[in-house]
Amino acid sequence: MGLSEDVERKLLKTHNENIKALNLDKSSASEAWKALLEISDSYILEGEPLHWLGCTTYIACKSSFTPTVSKPNVVVQGNLVSLTRLLRIIDLSLIDFFLKMRKCAALLSLSEDFKEHMEKLEKNFNVSMVLFRKFQPIFSDVFRMENVDVQKPGTKAKKLKTHPPSCWRIMDFTWTLFICVKANVNNITDDLVNSYHLLLACIDLVYANVYVSGRKEMLKANISSTPEKLNFTEISDLPCIIDYLCKTHDGIIVDVKSVKEYCLRKYVKKLFEDKIIRGNDRLLTEVMEFTTFESNMKALGKLYEEYTLSLGGVDERVFLGYSSNMCNIGNFGMYGNGNAQEIREQLEARRKQNALQGRVGPPLTPLSGKRYLKHNDNNSSISENNSFSLHSSLMARDPGPAEITLKIIKNCPKKPILVSTVDGLIATLHTKLLTPQPGAPPIQDKSALKEIRNVSDLSAKLFYKFLDSILPGETKKPTFDPNVMLNNEQLIKSVVRLCC
Repeated sequence: MGLSEDVERKLLKTHNENIKALNLDKSSASEAWKALLEISDSYILEGEPLHWLGCTTYIACKSSFTPTVSKPNVVVQGNLVSLTRLLRIIDLSLIDFFLKMRKCAALLSLSEDFKEHMEKLEKNFNVSMVLFRKFQPIFSDVFRMENVDVQKPGTKAKKLKTHPPSCWRIMDFTWTLFICVKANVNNITDDLVNSYHLLLACIDLVYANVYVSGRKEMLKANISSTPEKLNFTEISDLPCIIDYLCKTHDGIIVDVKSVKEYCLRKYVKKLFEDKIIRGNDRLLTEVMEFTTFESNMKALGKLYEEYTLSLGGVDERVFLGYSSNMCNIGNFGMYGNGNAQEIREQLEARRKQNALQGRVGPPLTPLSGKRYLKHNDNNSSISENNSFSLHSSLMARDPGPAEITLKIIKNCPKKPILVSTVDGLIATLHTKLLTPQPGAPPIQDKSALKEIRNVSDLSAKLFYKFLDSILPGETKKPTFDPNVMLNNEQLIKSVVRLCC
């Protein structure tokens, strides 16, 4: 076993060239070569040795630690080498990469954290692969792809300052926006149903932007559920096609509207606040204007590239066919069984879950509730705590106070004990859930540990949701002193217990 001298010499030469092309540090490069020799000395390597070296290079990159420029004392895991660029250089498709990484994991003693990282990376890729197959026909159902301003995917229009974006460019923008939001909301990233609903919400948002910009020639027959208008003053007046999309393409209306309200709009508002994209920040429109579109597209792409580099993840724009900059996807037929049927099955399971919740309590709705609820005289009490309901309605929140609440806390003369008290109580809850019975061994099952973490996070999210809805209004009262509420330990403990 082992590589022949001739193969090893040529491979080392190629490896040194790749090191320069990837700007790889010497330590990671040495670890990658060492790992390859370790495998080749013990096993016969199937296929191209360069592909195995590419896998060990990725492992070495993810296992290294890099100091940050702005904070010399802070390090991040990974050395910010692009996975997409690595695969393009060694001419390995994404699907073949995942298949070969499974073999590498079996041959090398990789850490549990790294194995979990690869499982999550592959699961995210599977979700996006399934959804992109749905995305193309749905987008074509809403937009006129035969628009006169035809442009191939992955190309840029000439004279961008005078030409409005084509349908192809708008399709690219929609998918890029979708993967940006999906990447930044933890409870959506690898969940097929929530991701599908986010995709429908993104298409709805882009439809409204195109409609408001006056480019109705790009849209098919009027499918909006809102009356036609010329001027829009409120965000609720904007055209909405969620009802049509769910009816035609098998979505759950309430869930899509919830994701739109509390995930998509929240993220897009932050993009405006951070001045990443330009347009009407109140209505979240004018993003598709010919004067702003290309700069918005470029900024969104740059933001997503930074995310994939920091994570060492797959650049999911690869599905758009950017052949000059992206690696190959590979043979879909040889990899998994992800298709539209999988979405239908999971959507049906979600509907049954929603129906069950409807029998034990009020129907599932977005947090605003009233505008989606029909009158119901049945005031039966909730007989069981449905964690799915909490997960669905609170998934867009962080387990901490909102920005407006943080400002109130920071402006207090005496530092409030609120955050530290809540953190301590949630940590205690988490510990108790890990050991449900005294003397019992701690829970080790990964799925159970993930569920326990979700329960702890949901408790914190629900507490801060209450606080965010009460505190800003109370501060407007002349006699209200936030110090009293935020330093009342007994009150804080009581509310946290109600949320657990």
